[in-house]
Amino acid sequence: ARSLPPDRARALAVAAIRETFEETGLILGKPAPAPKGSVTEDWKGFLDLGLAPALDELDAIGRAITPAQLPKRFNARFFVARADHVQGEIVGSGELINIGWLPVEEAIAMGIADITEIVARLALRWFQHPQTRFTRDPLPLYCFRRGRRMVIER
Repeated sequence: ARSLPPDRARALAVAAIRETFEETGLILGKPAPAPKGSVTEDWKGFLDLGLAPALDELDAIGRAITPAQLPKRFNARFFVARADHVQGEIVGSGELINIGWLPVEEAIAMGIADITEIVARLALRWFQHPQTRFTRDPLPLYCFRRGRRMVIER
């Protein structure tokens, strides 16, 4: 909610938790009463355990938009949460390959994509300085303008 209207921030956080569950089988949830009305199949794993998304355990750390000239583009928001707040075992959905837990420094040393390394370093800083969690500091936006990589704080 640092840089967006509350409803939009909540929607992005819920989507991040749902996507993490879909792609990895990991649940960032907390106990909650059963919802009233129908719920989509996407949330079945949460409901089976009596959980709801733990939005208070998730923190936004950045955003990136790929250059306009690339054939595959993304406008991604990046979030981080402590692994000890996650339940479940890592089970790939088939979309991701070779997934598992790694120390951030080891992941960076693997020769990952530039933006992935930037976000991994942001996450590492978040873990090394937990007092910065949920601060009002602007979120960095990584993008390209006139062929140059830029960082804009919002």
